[in-house]
Amino acid sequence: MSHKRQRSIPTDTGPSKGLRLTRSRVCMECKKHKTKCETKQGESTCNRCLRNGLQCVTYDISQQFMQEDSAWKSQTTADITLLRAAVNHLLHYTQQPDLESFKDLQGAGPSRLSTPQNVTQPSVPPMEVSRENSPQPGGPDSSGLVTAPMRNLYELTRLKNLRVNAGWKPKSSLIQDDFISQGVIPLEQAEVLFRRFMNINNRLLWDGGLLLHRTLDSVRRASTLLAAVVLAVGALHIPGQIQTFHQSYDVFVTLVCNSSLSRNHSLDDVRALCIGAFYLANLSWKLSGQATRIAAEIGLHQAYQKLIQGDSNQYDRVCLWYATYVCDHQFSIAHGRPPAAVDDDSIRNIEQFMRLADVNHGDARLAAQVALFAILTEAYVAFGNDSDRPLQSTELEKLRVSNVAIDQWRLRWQPRSKDCTTLGSYPSKALVLYYHFARFQLNSLALRGISPSIIGSSTGHMPTNSLSLEHRKAANTAIEAATSTLTLTLEDDDLRRAFPGVPIFTYTMVAFCATFLLKMAATWGKSSTKLGLGCQGSTSGLIINTRHIISLVQRSADMLAGVATSLNERHIAKHIATGMLEMLQQFHALNENGTYDLGNSMDAGDNMGAFYPELNDGNAFWAGEYNFYDLGGTFGFGLDETLLGQMAADNFELGI
Repeated sequence: MSHKRQRSIPTDTGPSKGLRLTRSRVCMECKKHKTKCETKQGESTCNRCLRNGLQCVTYDISQQFMQEDSAWKSQTTADITLLRAAVNHLLHYTQQPDLESFKDLQGAGPSRLSTPQNVTQPSVPPMEVSRENSPQPGGPDSSGLVTAPMRNLYELTRLKNLRVNAGWKPKSSLIQDDFISQGVIPLEQAEVLFRRFMNINNRLLWDGGLLLHRTLDSVRRASTLLAAVVLAVGALHIPGQIQTFHQSYDVFVTLVCNSSLSRNHSLDDVRALCIGAFYLANLSWKLSGQATRIAAEIGLHQAYQKLIQGDSNQYDRVCLWYATYVCDHQFSIAHGRPPAAVDDDSIRNIEQFMRLADVNHGDARLAAQVALFAILTEAYVAFGNDSDRPLQSTELEKLRVSNVAIDQWRLRWQPRSKDCTTLGSYPSKALVLYYHFARFQLNSLALRGISPSIIGSSTGHMPTNSLSLEHRKAANTAIEAATSTLTLTLEDDDLRRAFPGVPIFTYTMVAFCATFLLKMAATWGKSSTKLGLGCQGSTSGLIINTRHIISLVQRSADMLAGVATSLNERHIAKHIATGMLEMLQQFHALNENGTYDLGNSMDAGDNMGAFYPELNDGNAFWAGEYNFYDLGGTFGFGLDETLLGQMAADNFELGI
């Protein structure tokens, strides 16, 4: 029997009993106070609201949700409107296209909108132990031996992270995603910069042998990194294009940083790094090293043997390998540091390369530079990099052998350097310029570790580090070669016309020779005659014509200042000319007072110390208490530490 309690139902339900009925839905006030909401028959307002004179509003949870949703949407709409206004303001301030132009990129994801896409987008391999199903196809190897330890490791483990994808090719859709399509640089302006590079700079790089593409569209489809550096270099050689230069420069630097750990690179990426090293002074050292490593990673060092064996498809790869060799050795010399690229079979057998039928005039000039830097590298190894150690008699004999090699180099390669309609006699005159500069570099080693103050302090006998006959011959050869370098740049019309577009290494030649000659005049030159009287020699046996040196340096500074007017304000020519003029002011101040005085140089002040940090040591620089190689090393100019002093002050160095 069920014992559930049954609810009693009244039998009399008439209105006389005053029965209170419960609403099916509670009102807002009763819900708020958690009381029972009761309504008399015929009333629309509950008893509590009637008693307190309140408006009785039925509680509806769906209505409340709609009200809250409407409030949220209104607030969100206001926030979006505010954000759109802020973004449009930023785009207008940075001269970017309006926000509406980004509609085509909706849904692309953050990576597509934040950074220009290119072949060198970061693709850092994750540290995961994943194996491939089959080994990477390789070249024929009749011996069956594995030639490299890392390749052997890959053969054993099949780990994907150990494999270099040497056959990788860029995507064909790059042009739709690059920085030009995104409006960083308008297409019309990009075409102007590209034509400037092609008509001037590309011709000076071995008749266009480094950049094989002939249209901007082709460059953009091949490598965004290459397109960025071409436009940056083009803008660097057009006055007034500071903002455009920095826009393309920023894109290039970003892409280089993003690609530093990437496993996927193309030949055009290597070309981009070389072009950047040749023209972007503050990045030259790091870009040249990265270009060399990537070139070896994708197998360019193996292309020469394949070409000699009859594979004509390897020709462009061999030329690019030679370009990376020249690039690496130019800037290892410029910074006084060991080169990264070694002299392999392709370098030692450059004459065999010259016998190929496909070699043109540009390739011949490239091969000439390869042969020259091979000689200078051999000298670097032979004489070492201890800047405080004077050359011994046995090393002076090696120096004579190196001089003979340089002379033979000129006799062999200058007839191969043909003039051209667009550059005139520049090709052959540039080879002569390199010849004089190489002789200067080699023979200036005779002054390593020797100063006139030490020699002049000896009494009764000749000190052990005095200038011997062989030292004097080599030092005088260095003085003559430096003088010839400056004279050639001043007096040859074709060379002077080409100067605005030459790579920065040529500018360092002029800067280094001018600095050397002024130092020689200020130290060794004043050992017998008062400065400024045009002494024709000194007690040390060195032939120093002070008046001629001052004239050469002044004219060279004026020539570079004139060149700078036709270039972007960020070009290194302006800074070199400024530094040379300031050194001349310091020289004249020393000539007038006999002492080194920063206050006598017009507007020098802190600029002098920034441009030539060694001048902060007071009288030591001009009094002979200096080491000639304080400019950067055995073969160095101190390119970072001196010539770029003012560039750093201009925030041109962007941290790569």
